[in-house]
Formats: sequence, C-alpha cells, structure tokens
Amino acid sequence: MKKILVSLLLVIAMASAAFAVEYGATGYESEGYDEEHAWEISSAETLVKVRNDVNNGKVRAGSCFKFTNDIDMTGLDYENWTPINITTAQDFTFDGGNKTITVRMVHQHDDVGLFGNISKGTIKNLSVTGSIRGLSPFMDVNVGGIVAKLDGGTIDNCTFDGKVVAAEGWYEYAGGIAGKTGGSVVKITNCKVGSN
Repeated sequence: MKKILVSLLLVIAMASAAFAVEYGATGYESEGYDEEHAWEISSAETLVKVRNDVNNGKVRAGSCFKFTNDIDMTGLDYENWTPINITTAQDFTFDGGNKTITVRMVHQHDDVGLFGNISKGTIKNLSVTGSIRGLSPFMDVNVGGIVAKLDGGTIDNCTFDGKVVAAEGWYEYAGGIAGKTGGSVVKITNCKVGSN
C-alpha cells in the first residue's frame, strides 16, 4: 500500500510539473491566466523578455507570473535596468515564489527599481537584495527596493536587503519596499526591510 501511495504521489507531482511553462514558450500562448497556470520566470533573460512585453503592452491583462529560481542581475547588462511598469488596465500578479533577485542598478531615470511605476496588481513572496541608485537632475527621483513608485495595487510578503539611494533630483524619494507611494488604493503588508 505504501509503494502504491508513493508511486501515485510521484505521478501527481510529475503531472503538475508538466503544466509549468516558461514565459514565451511557443504553443502555450494561453498560459498565465491564473495563479495555478502562471507563466514561469526562471532566468534573467526570461525576466528581460517579460519586462519588454509588459512595458510594450504585449501581455494579456490579468496575467500571472511566478519566479521559479533565484536570479542574479548584478552584471553590467542589468545595471541600467529599465523597470517593469504595470498600468491599471494590466492588473498583473507577480509571485516571487519565495525566490531572491540580486541586483546592482545605477540608472539615470525618474523611476528606478525592479518594478517602476505600479498602478494596479500584486507583487508578493519576493525578496530583492543588492544596491539600487537612481539620479536625474531635471525631475523627481523615485527609487525602491521592490517598486520605485506605487500608485495602486498590493505588495505582500516581500523583503529588501541592501542599499537604496535617490540623488540629484528636484525631489528624491527612496524606500526599501517602495520609493514613493500615492493614489487611494495602495496596500503594503507583511514586508520586511534591512536596508540603508
């Protein structure tokens, strides 16, 4: 009986894994429609593709994404990272899967962070570590460990550990979770920061 139960659990686990699909896989364009069928993000290269498609409006509204590996983004290719922006019409969910993204960003831009300006959606179960610096002499500067500017949406169960710097702007806003918050529907819950 014990062998049958173990075999059955193994088959179920393999079947579940078969439905996991890396973002951008051809033939699976309908994935990502809920959290059980979330698009997977397992590498920095996939995250770049997600960022480009989200920012260019090529991803279906309400899509869900899940990180499946820790990701190192400390190389020169990611130093000038353009953040992921989520509009009210997109309403995406990004589940960090309790993984860690390590960053080193130095960017001359008004919104600097893994995520930029978020107007709606959910970011949860994500850890970011490293250093993030934003500077822009001719506008406000918003720099956040998770999100640069949170105008709406939810950040839940996220952590940041590292250094956040906003410099040279007309006004500078920096925070471990969100650099600046605004709007009427903003929720930050169960988050921790160990940062400078």
